[in-house]
Amino acid sequence: QKFKKHNFAMLAISIDKGDPEKIRKFVAKYKLTFEIFHNPKGDVAKAFGVSELPTTYLINPKGRMTLLASGAREWADEKEIDYLMELMSFKNGKN
Repeated sequence: QKFKKHNFAMLAISIDKGDPEKIRKFVAKYKLTFEIFHNPKGDVAKAFGVSELPTTYLINPKGRMTLLASGAREWADEKEIDYLMELMSFKNGKN
């Protein structure tokens, strides 16, 4: 929500092989507000060379990858949010 006013979009790709209802329940439980796509064959993960879940890619508005993070993170933590804003240049007014 903090990034809403910036040129920023978040999405997720689930590679769960089960019923998509599991994904909907997960989204509801954690009150997620971003788009989540279901790719049970894992084609996208293979294409990006994902070897650990979750894997996070941060791509800036110019299309450059500015972060690759493997493993879970506390993205709602203020320090993480500040770090993300710095990577995306929102703090110094570039975007």
